[in-house]
Amino acid sequence: MRIALAIALRGKNVAFVTDTLKKLSLKKAIVYTEKGRLELVHIARTKLGGKYLRSNPNGSADDNLDAFSVSLPKLHRAKDDIGIVFGEEEFRLFRKLHRAYIRSLQERGDVIMTVDGHLWTPRKWVVDEVSRHVDIVRKAAREFQIDPNLLGAIIIDEYVRYNIFDVLGDAPGAFIGGDTSVGIAQVTLRTAKDVIRNGYYNPNPDDPKLSPVAIRRTPDAYLYRYVREPKHNIYLAAGRIRQMIDHWSPVKDLRRSPDIIATLYSKGLGEPKGNPQSSDRGTQIVDEFYPLFLDILKQ
Repeated sequence: MRIALAIALRGKNVAFVTDTLKKLSLKKAIVYTEKGRLELVHIARTKLGGKYLRSNPNGSADDNLDAFSVSLPKLHRAKDDIGIVFGEEEFRLFRKLHRAYIRSLQERGDVIMTVDGHLWTPRKWVVDEVSRHVDIVRKAAREFQIDPNLLGAIIIDEYVRYNIFDVLGDAPGAFIGGDTSVGIAQVTLRTAKDVIRNGYYNPNPDDPKLSPVAIRRTPDAYLYRYVREPKHNIYLAAGRIRQMIDHWSPVKDLRRSPDIIATLYSKGLGEPKGNPQSSDRGTQIVDEFYPLFLDILKQ
């Protein structure tokens, strides 16, 4: 196994994705290297004794970690535009190894889901993960009076796009910021604060730091502990959809336009207008992922 992509924060590599699409924090990557499970890298030490990974000497330029290190903000942008991965230099090695791995999965009969025109994620990964959260999706949709199948379809879209790069499972506090997308529904911490501030959902009403008044000043790293929990994550997503429907209600009933809800989910509440247009992403959510969620419900 080898590193295909390094994720950098403030110039330091803090997480990695391997050629088998395995996600490793720096801590896990060091353990893997110590056990000989990662090729072409070795452990180095800082002046203070901390450990980090370096490329082995005498390797080719393609084996140099710096050659395929990408910043965390760019990684977040790539989730919403997979074309970045297939067009920018830092992703060169990842593209090569990702294609080889996906091809091997296809050869054994796995179905690969397409995002933004690119073969991207094994369907089985998506079905297995989303199936675990069906009951929460149903309960959240019922509580917020939204379409459960649309909520499920949006979650599928978010998981399909970002699961390969979801390196925040063991995130150090330094990773966390308002634009950090968290959990299976990829709720940003900024969105979570807005949903809480406007009274749509509160993960813990007894926590004074989560009150509608205090939430503006609550540290993102503190809120992250709540938002990463699957129930809160999905309920915040459902609350956001309800907020979106209410926001648009004076101009348009979005309940009749699931493709617009799907389009807006990753963009923000949007400016209400009488004739909004669906994006390709919104259309895929409704045409492809909505039926897939219905299939998952039948299992």
